[in-house]
Formats: sequence, structure tokens, C-alpha cells
Amino acid sequence: MKSLNLLNILLCKFENCKKQQNIIFFTILCILIIIAGFRPIGIDNDSVAYNEAIKVFINDNFSKLDFSYFEPSFHIIAYLSFLLSNTLPIDTVRLVLIIYALLAIPIKIYVIKKEAAYPIFSLYVYLTLYFFTGVYTNPCGSCNKYFFISSTRYN
Repeated sequence: MKSLNLLNILLCKFENCKKQQNIIFFTILCILIIIAGFRPIGIDNDSVAYNEAIKVFINDNFSKLDFSYFEPSFHIIAYLSFLLSNTLPIDTVRLVLIIYALLAIPIKIYVIKKEAAYPIFSLYVYLTLYFFTGVYTNPCGSCNKYFFISSTRYN
């Protein structure tokens, strides 16, 4: 049986080791969603801004929506999270972060897996260079970028 060392895993093409890559991608996807969705409020400026904005929306009963600071999808997700948080034992802000993690990260993983010549290596580069600066600190913008990228074709 052929052993896979780290370099072989990082540089293997999608066709050569599909099963191993699927396991690696799914495991990393779950870990990233947990990290981004359950991060502490206050660890970055955006989570503080989301927390304050959602608290204002809830206090105003979602009647005074300001689209100059947040996009319409944020208001929709915040409102749906508010409705869900009334039935689930979870905070509205936490639910917004989980929803954005569920929207943004799987799209990125899918695009990396679909378009990269070396998917595991591309995933490694994404984790080391972009995850904490893009997804972790700016989930709204990150989600929008990858919806656009997933709709374009590189080849």
C-alpha cells in the first residue's frame, strides 16, 4: 500500500487521491465552521459591530434599519436569527455568526476543490493567508466575494 506523506498529500492532484482529499476537505470544513461560528464576541471589530447593531435592531423591533452601514442581507439574516433564537436556546448574534460561517466557508471550500490544480495545497494557502483576515474578521464581505467567484469560471 502506498504511504502518503505530507508533501504527497499537499501536492496530489484531485484525481489521484480523491477519497483522502474528500475526508480532509470535510474535516477542515467542519473545523472552520466551528471556529468562525463560535468565535468569542469581541475577538475582532466586526463581531463587536454585529453585536451592537443586532442589539439596536432588537431594541427598535427591526423598525429602523440603516442600510448605510450594513447590507440588506445582513438585516434579513439578523431578523431570521432573531426569530430562530426565540425558539432555540442560542443568542441572536451567535446565530448570525453561525449562519455566515455556514454560507461563506462551504462556498470557498467548494471553489478551491473545484478549480484548483492542487486542491490540498490551495486549501493550505487559504488557511494560512486568508481565513483569519477574510472570513474570521469580515464574514459578510467574504460571503459576497465567494458567491461571485463561484459564479465565474476560470477554465
